[in-house]
Amino acid sequence: MRTVCRITGILLLVCALWLPDTAHAQEKGFGFSKLAPPISKFRLPRLGDISIWKNDMQKAKKAYKNGDYHSAIKYLHRALDNGNFIAAWYLGHIHRLGLGVPVNHGKAFHFYRTVALEYDDHGLPPRVFLIALDSLVRVADGYRTGIKSAGIKRDYRRAMRLYNKAANRGHPAAQFGLANMYLKGQSVKPNSKKAVRWIRLAARKRFPPALAQLAEFAYAGKYIRKNRVRAVAMYIVATRSSNEALYPVIFDRLDQLAGKLTDEEYQQAQNLAERWIASNNLNKTAGHKKQRRILPPPPAVTNGLYRSVGQTN
Repeated sequence: MRTVCRITGILLLVCALWLPDTAHAQEKGFGFSKLAPPISKFRLPRLGDISIWKNDMQKAKKAYKNGDYHSAIKYLHRALDNGNFIAAWYLGHIHRLGLGVPVNHGKAFHFYRTVALEYDDHGLPPRVFLIALDSLVRVADGYRTGIKSAGIKRDYRRAMRLYNKAANRGHPAAQFGLANMYLKGQSVKPNSKKAVRWIRLAARKRFPPALAQLAEFAYAGKYIRKNRVRAVAMYIVATRSSNEALYPVIFDRLDQLAGKLTDEEYQQAQNLAERWIASNNLNKTAGHKKQRRILPPPPAVTNGLYRSVGQTN
């Protein structure tokens, strides 16, 4: 338990990579908000302070901040050729988001897989470990959905194996991806109990899609007890844990469900959400922090394969 708490504490700190001021509207807020666990007292220096930001990586960061993606890509490739596999993680984001290059999910998958192959449960520094852990989930997403343009076929067994590895390390998006595989019977027999368990674990780390999924279950009385007030309360918490640009559907759905409650019921939902937020020290969320400019562009909700880690489609 202490190990999991330590990992989730580190996850929050890795979320200190901020957006550039000129980012696309859909990327406002921090795309890694999906990784943000409850606030922890555990502290480490920001990722930007560590030794990976040297030589070509430093030049790549500077080029990116100036909007010179072509040069950033050149320096990242040089860093990768010199053995800095972390550069592949950033190249994956650049190709996924189409920054300076056409969107190419196949190339993004290739770069994420390069990092995932370096994953080691015990042999990596904490911050580098988390980058490799994130890459595992992104590769799992690719195997679960397939990437037709790159000739990557669906492989539920591989996806399940990678999700399991990352989920048991506390990665909420992996937990959510695993839950959906149990719900849909992908590589395993459908198991709603296991699915709900993994969704709950992801929801406790404020992963908005997991909170929204639990809310839908509560509203419909599917898998868990029906409770419309509790469902709206969970949607309120989900919106506090993200922002509308990242998850517009969640905000729209909250408006829709809230409109079906009486004023008294909605007040109850608000009170319930506030109590939950207060009891979990969630008043300061990742989405409300002041943004700063730094490489890379964070993973964000985009059209295509990588809308988010642990996507539901």
